[in-house]
Amino acid sequence: PFLLNLWSVLACCASVIVMSAALALVSLFRALITQAGAATQNVTYFGDVAQLCRDKLLQDSGCCLNQQLAPELLRINMSRPGTEWLCEAPTCHDAERPSGAGIRGTDSLWWPKGADCSSPRIVFVHGGSWMYGSPFEYGYDVLGSKLAAVTRAVVMVID
Repeated sequence: PFLLNLWSVLACCASVIVMSAALALVSLFRALITQAGAATQNVTYFGDVAQLCRDKLLQDSGCCLNQQLAPELLRINMSRPGTEWLCEAPTCHDAERPSGAGIRGTDSLWWPKGADCSSPRIVFVHGGSWMYGSPFEYGYDVLGSKLAAVTRAVVMVID
């Protein structure tokens, strides 16, 4: 349990670090524009649709989950030996939902047609501290499919 909690903290910290780096890059970009004399120009960072989505997400982070899987990918759900775990209340909050209780640990593997041993690989570890979510909920399956489609990589979303 200590290692699982440590891994959850590290995964959460990695997400914060990535977001912090992205915000730092935006700040740097804005500073460079200002220094270059572009401050007098009307620079649009968001289009109307992007701004609408941003506003909705700020009001409710679960409002706009994309439910459309990327087309033309191959997928299998698989259980690796020794990775099963039991989702039980009160420590596993998914147990409160009918689909979440019981034996867990099934991973989702996505790959583009034509992928082979030289294809890049991505292991996506979603947050949730082994208490919330699975590769098949909260848009993680959609994200896994789109990562595979955009990067042409083999993507594994673990539970």
